[in-house]
Amino acid sequence: MTVQDLRTEANQRKIGTGGQRAVASRAQLIQACTTGVWPAGPSTDAAAQLTAALAALMPAPGLDEERVRALIREEIPAPPTIRIQVPDRPEVEIGRQHERFPLLLQTLAVGLNVLLVGPAGTGKTTAARKAAEALGLGFSCLSVGPQTSKSDLLGFVDAGGTYRESLFVAAYRDGGVFLLDEIDAGNAGVLTVLNAALAGDVMATPVGMVARSPRFLTVAGANTYGQGASRQYVGRNQLDAATLDRFAVLDWPVDEGLEAAMVGLPAPAPALDVARGGLLDPAGWLGRVRAVRAAVEKQQVRAVVSPRATQAGVALLAAGVGRFWVEEMVLWRGMPADARQRVEGVAK
Repeated sequence: MTVQDLRTEANQRKIGTGGQRAVASRAQLIQACTTGVWPAGPSTDAAAQLTAALAALMPAPGLDEERVRALIREEIPAPPTIRIQVPDRPEVEIGRQHERFPLLLQTLAVGLNVLLVGPAGTGKTTAARKAAEALGLGFSCLSVGPQTSKSDLLGFVDAGGTYRESLFVAAYRDGGVFLLDEIDAGNAGVLTVLNAALAGDVMATPVGMVARSPRFLTVAGANTYGQGASRQYVGRNQLDAATLDRFAVLDWPVDEGLEAAMVGLPAPAPALDVARGGLLDPAGWLGRVRAVRAAVEKQQVRAVVSPRATQAGVALLAAGVGRFWVEEMVLWRGMPADARQRVEGVAK
C-alpha cells in the first residue's frame, strides 16, 4: 500500500489526528493500521521496526487482482493497430508489426516463398503467424535442426502400414502458411526433398503424389543467408543453391520501434515505402535479370540468377513492389558486399 493509502485507512478508522497522519512516516502509519492505536512516538524497538518494514512488503489483505490488471492496462497501453492493403484483397487491420511486415505480406500475396533472414529475436516466427492471420489462412510450423529427417518433412509409414502425415504435407494439401523455422540449421541434403514441392504444384510422399493447394504459402526463418556458419551462429549449415533459389529473401533486422512498443513505450510505426525505386515493365525487368546473370558469371561469383528471378520479379513489380525491394529479394539475396559491388559494376 502507498503512504496515501495508509493515511486514508488511518483516517477512516479514526486512528490519530489529522496532523499526526499528515506528517507520519510509512513505518508509523503501518504500525498504526496494524495495531489500531497511534504510536506514542518514533519506535525504538528493533523488532517493531522490522515488523513494520516486513508488513510494508506484504500485499494488502483482499488484493483486488482485477484492479491490478486494469491498472497495468492503463499504464502499459496496447500497441497501436495498423491497416494493410494488399492488391486484390480486402484491407486488414492488425496490431503493431515489424516495419517490413507489409512487404512480407505483399510477397506472400503473389504466391512466392519467403526466406526471412535476421538476428535472433527479431520476430520472424511471429511475423509468419501474423501474416497467416492477415491473409485469413491457417498456420503451422516445424523447427528445423541437424536431426530433422525426411520423415519429419514428408511423413512416414509406420510398422502397421499406417501413413503418419506430417504438418508440411497437411498444409501443402489443405492450404495455410507453413513456417520452416531455423532452416539454416538443417541438413542441406534432407531439405532438398522439398525442392519439388516448393517450386511445383505436386509433391511426392510415401503414399503417392499430393496436389498443392492454391492457398499454400511457405515462409522460412534463418539467421544466415544459407552460406554456412558465422561467428555468431556457429551451428548453421550451408544450404543447397537450388533450395535457396526457390525463395525470395527478405532481410528482417531489429525493429527498434516495435521493441519499444512491446514494453509499452510510445513508438510510431515508420512508413515503409513499398514502391521504393519505382517500377519496371516485364521487358525492362527481364533485361535487368539477364545483365546481372551475365555479370555474375563473368565475375565468377557464387550466386544463382535463374529464370525464377525473372518470374518472381515480374509478379512483385505487378503488385506494386518497387525495384529496390525486388532486386534485394530476388537478385542480391544477401550477396556479400564485395561480390555485389563487382557484379553491379559490370551489370550497369
